[in-house]
Amino acid sequence: EAALSAFLELLGRKLLDSVLNFVADHKQLHTHLKQWQSILPDIQAVLDDAE
Repeated sequence: EAALSAFLELLGRKLLDSVLNFVADHKQLHTHLKQWQSILPDIQAVLDDAE
């Protein structure tokens, strides 16, 4: 019973770590996408002027 309890606790910690890493990666991706969203119109304007 103690071994099962320790195993489940470890499994829960690993699962929580995975979920937290996923959320952190998602937030970082969202930040990068917002940056690109503001940069791309400037790039498009430069390309339009070059034509």
